[in-house]
Formats: sequence, structure tokens, C-alpha cells
Amino acid sequence: MQAILCGAALLVSCAEVAGNIFTVDAAGPLPCRVTSATMLTTAIGNMQTAYTDAAGRSNPNFMNLGAGNIGGRTLRQGLYKFTSSVVMSGYSK
Repeated sequence: MQAILCGAALLVSCAEVAGNIFTVDAAGPLPCRVTSATMLTTAIGNMQTAYTDAAGRSNPNFMNLGAGNIGGRTLRQGLYKFTSSVVMSGYSK
């Protein structure tokens, strides 16, 4: 997984991200921060491809997972649809 974050106010820690945090400046947390405009551009392109793919799907792979409470879950790739609000409280490793 990749996080795409910019700016000095990154309110995330490495423990919250499985993978790297790509930044264009030195504001991300260490040791998972990767300061690389090229890799950030690639990560943004991948995000746009995933969004376009999901927007074109009519049948989700997962419907109302966890009744909307997905905190602490590791989500497999696929399209998730919720008919209510989604809560991401708590987390476990």
C-alpha cells in the first residue's frame, strides 16, 4: 500500500501505513517517508487508475463490510460499497 501525502501537516505515523509515504518535501514521518517527486507522481497515477477502474464498475465485490465499521481490518483489493456511514476507529497490527 502507498500513501500519497503532501505538506508539512502530515498527521500520520509509519505504524498507520503498510508501505511507504511518498512526499515532495521532508515533512513525512521517518523511516517510512520517501522524498521523491517521481515516485509521488507514479503513486498519484496509480491512484487515478484505481479510481477510474472503480468508477466504471457496477457490481461491488464487497457490500456493507462490517456493517460500516472497518477499523482494524485489512481490506483486500476490490470495490467496496456502503449504504451507511463508514467508521475507521481503533486499529490493530
